[in-house]
Amino acid sequence: MALPVVSEPWLALPGSPTRRLDRVLEGLRGVDIVNLAAGRPGLAPPGWLLEAFHERLIKGGLAPFGYTPSGGLREAREAVARDIEETGGPSLSWREVVLTAGGQNAVAAVLHGLRGRHGRILLVEPAWFAYEPLARAMGLEPLYVESKPPDYRIPEEPLKEAVERGVDMILLPDPDNPTGRLLTEGEARLLADLAVDHDAWLVVDEPYRTLVYEGSKVYPAKLAPGNVVGLGALSKDPGVPGWRLGYAYGPEEAVRALERFVEFTVYCPPRAAQELAILYFNDERKWEFRRILREEYRRRRDALLGALERLLPRARVPRAPAGMFLYADLTGYLGGERGVTERLAEHALARHAVLVLPGEAFGPSQAGRLRLTFTYEPPERLVEGARRLAEAIQDFKG
Repeated sequence: MALPVVSEPWLALPGSPTRRLDRVLEGLRGVDIVNLAAGRPGLAPPGWLLEAFHERLIKGGLAPFGYTPSGGLREAREAVARDIEETGGPSLSWREVVLTAGGQNAVAAVLHGLRGRHGRILLVEPAWFAYEPLARAMGLEPLYVESKPPDYRIPEEPLKEAVERGVDMILLPDPDNPTGRLLTEGEARLLADLAVDHDAWLVVDEPYRTLVYEGSKVYPAKLAPGNVVGLGALSKDPGVPGWRLGYAYGPEEAVRALERFVEFTVYCPPRAAQELAILYFNDERKWEFRRILREEYRRRRDALLGALERLLPRARVPRAPAGMFLYADLTGYLGGERGVTERLAEHALARHAVLVLPGEAFGPSQAGRLRLTFTYEPPERLVEGARRLAEAIQDFKG
């Protein structure tokens, strides 16, 4: 008897590389592994927030356990809008914000809800690994422009040429994942102008918007409010990735389309996470927590970067001004053959107990590079991870 038809586009997705690593780790319990691949924070939410949340649950009756409107509680949407403005972003009404079941749900919502006449989106390589599979599964064709080391700036002429081919959307993170790049004022203006001139959406994925160590975050939504949609999440700040709360903001008509996607996929975002968001974003103590978070993550970044510079002097590793990752160009040791860093990652885990994420996850031209997380492990473990990685590279090539 033949099986019923299964959706080919979704079966064809390559699968998340971080989910694959999680499955590998499940089988290595008890092994002392230094985790430089985890895309997650290494500090817990502040105690005052957890205490306030506990009280809200205890005293809230049935309300904290029920459904919410599909776009989220008005109070939570207002809190997100206020925080975006307070951190330098645009002034928004609550109707210009929709809450989602995590940041990735927000990405899926824009790919589905803001598709246009061309059926193409533009990505900047290295590109976060979920963008292309989601786009292709939804029938969209990705086009690429490549940013290159050492600074991974967005090349102006290739960007213009790609947009002129006809795209419905330019999609990129800021701060960037994996490079930690921050958009300059000039890059943000160029992207915003291209979106306006070509009737396209500029979608800026911003889950690391408060994790800026040097420089400042530019909000393209202030430059072209009718064409820009911003995305965010609570996964990195205050650091509750498993609670699955994200958001999108932009023109009200676009937000209504995204809300429909949420309504018919997850019905409503998680209520408990919305309650936490209200408490966190509305409390002035968030500023001190963010200061502590940035100082600790900067300390960890510098510890890992210093170890890499000492142990792997031929590596090119930019000092990421924001985000959670260093992006190490190891082509001086490994070359750029397709799959070389995937093989290195397997070797490093099996023989040296250090977990890294291969650059191939971020695009076909990224062989020879690794994304290294500096937020999850404490400084001394980061230095140990760099030592193990250097040893792994030495005997991998030997």
